[in-house]
Amino acid sequence: MELDPPGPPIDVSVEDLTKTSCTLTWEPPEFDGGSPITGYYIEKFTGSRWIKVNKKPVKKCAYSMDDLIELSEYEFRVSAENEAGIGKPSESTGRIIAKDPFDVPGKPDAPEVEEIKPDNASLAWSPPKSDGGAEITNYIIEMRRSGESKWKVVDKKVKDTKLVAPNLQEGAEYEFRVTAENKAGAGPPSAPSKPAKYSRLKN
Repeated sequence: MELDPPGPPIDVSVEDLTKTSCTLTWEPPEFDGGSPITGYYIEKFTGSRWIKVNKKPVKKCAYSMDDLIELSEYEFRVSAENEAGIGKPSESTGRIIAKDPFDVPGKPDAPEVEEIKPDNASLAWSPPKSDGGAEITNYIIEMRRSGESKWKVVDKKVKDTKLVAPNLQEGAEYEFRVTAENKAGAGPPSAPSKPAKYSRLKN
């Protein structure tokens, strides 16, 4: 009985895409050529030519790669192999861009100074309306004296939506701002809080 190379694998798809990695999955060919499939070869198209990804055949119908370049475009296809040789490649996955499926968080509202004492201020803020598609991991709180341009980091690992900012100088006026962060990175900072300073006189 004469053997033929297998037909093309089917339903090739890209899963778990990030800026540097993805997983390719597929189904075996409908036609095996008359002998069992012994493995699969993956190719990627980088804009000018198809490049073989794996030198040794892959036994499973899945393959993970972690060498993608962020924001580069790729296409993938898969060929099956049997005793008679390597068959025709599958249809291309279509073009994908190596990027995370989430973005940085949005801008929080300006923090409120709930109480200010001679040497510290109690702040509170609301989470941004958009978390960028990934859970907010922490907030970065900064402060500056009114009139100054440079912000100083108070704390960059705040899990809650409130904080007591220490090391204030009595009589000085301060502004505060908040930035939300998730696994994609830090988003834009909030607008500054209203300027606040400690006064012994009650309003």
